[in-house]
Order: sequence, then C-alpha cells, then structure tokens
Amino acid sequence: MDAMKHTCQECGCVCDSCVSHNSLHLHQEIEALKRQLLERECHIMRMETRVMQEVPDETCLRQQVAACQDKWQRLQEGYRKLQKVNQGLEDKLLKVVDKFETEKSALTRDVQELTNHLVDARLTIAQLREENEQYRNDCNVAVQLLQCKPSNFVASKYSSLPNELQEKVRNHLGTQQRCIKSPTEPRVIRVPMPTFPPTAMVYSVPPTPEEAPTPEGAGLGGGRPPPDYISAAIMAKVLEERARERRRAGSYLSKGTQASLCCIRHPRSMAGDGVRSTETVL
Repeated sequence: MDAMKHTCQECGCVCDSCVSHNSLHLHQEIEALKRQLLERECHIMRMETRVMQEVPDETCLRQQVAACQDKWQRLQEGYRKLQKVNQGLEDKLLKVVDKFETEKSALTRDVQELTNHLVDARLTIAQLREENEQYRNDCNVAVQLLQCKPSNFVASKYSSLPNELQEKVRNHLGTQQRCIKSPTEPRVIRVPMPTFPPTAMVYSVPPTPEEAPTPEGAGLGGGRPPPDYISAAIMAKVLEERARERRRAGSYLSKGTQASLCCIRHPRSMAGDGVRSTETVL
C-alpha cells in the first residue's frame, strides 16, 4: 500500500523526485508539450497531404498563366503592328485631304473667274441690247427721213422723234441760238500789193447773210416751243453727236465702270476683259 502511494500517477515511477510535489507541474507541462507536438505533426501531415493534392491544380494554374502571358505578348505585338498601320493610314488620309483642299481652292478660283466672266457677259448683253434699241430707233428715224428717192430727204416731225432725240435736238437748237446771239467778229483779209518793197492791205469784211448760221432754233428763244419740223441737216448733226457720245461712254464703261462692278478679279484677266469689252463696244 505504501508503494502504491509513492508511485507517480503521471509516469508510473516511484522515485522521490517524481513523487515530490515541487516537480509535478513540470511533468504536466511536458505532457502538454507532447500533446501539442503530436497535434503539430498531425497538422503538418494534413498540410503535406493537401499540398500533394493541390500540386496538379498548381501545375494547371501555371500552364494557364503561361498561356495568358503568351496571349498578352501576341496581343501587344499585334497592337504595335496595328499602330503602325494606323499611322500609315493617317498619313495617307492627310495627303488625300491636302489634295482635295488644293482642288477645292482651284475650283473656287475657277468659279470666281467664271462668275466674273458671267458678270462681264451680262454687262455686254445689256449694253448690246441698249445699242440695239438705239440702232432700231435710228433706223426708224432714217426710214422717216427717206422718201421714194434715196437722194431726197424731208424734214422730220418733232413730235414723232424719240424722247432722247427730242432732248438732243432741243439742246442743239439752244446751242445754235446762243451762237447767233453772240457778236460776230469781222473777218480780216490781207491782200498783198504789187509794190516794191512789197506791202499788204488789211481790211475787214462783214459776214454775209449766207455765212451766218441758219436760225432753225430761233423758236427756242424766249421760252417758246421748238419748231414742228426738224431739217435733215440738224438731224444728221444730232445723230453724229450722239454717236460720238456713245463711243466715249462705251470706252469709259469698258475701262472704269465695268471693272468696278466685278467682285474680285485677277489683274491680268481684268486687263484682257477690258480690252475685249472695248473692242465689242467700238
């Protein structure tokens, strides 16, 4: 009984050191450490088993990562090639845009030149129409002046003339009236005399009634109306003056007015058009 009492319950030994109460807690700690060691070993075994089971999965994942890296490298290489192609296409597009811009500028200039030519043509047409109307009126006046025989002319009725010719006839008659009212200077004639040394005689001759201008426009003086009939000589002078005025007006229009009516013209083309318009008018 005494031996059983001194036997250690933990390790089963009967030594005094084991039986002493001071070393009992050490045996308990040793046992606790042994249990923890066993648990750790079991845990390590389970981890190793799990690692061994996950090795195929890791290999599969590594293969997938390698495949993804290969795909990424191919995509990167394709992106670089596509970027080069895009750069080339962009350069070609810029060249095409520049070409079309140049063509657009040329077409704009052509349209501007054609517009200027159209303006010139319209001005020429308007001027030719006006001249045609004036020539028609002149022909009507000429027909009225002619009788059966081409060598005979008759006086034209003032009221049957166009308004333009009536105004010019009125101005012409007024000018003649003013010339009649102005004092006439006697003509000075030098007659050499057969003497030695030679001498000359100077005397004045008053104007004869035949040399004085015919007062067809006397009816205009004092505010009186013009005569009913106008002689052929006066009509010829009036038509000659009007033709001279037309030539002057046509030359001025071709050189000045027509150039100012055009929008924007090239100097070289404006000079050529001005010469052409002058030749057309004249």
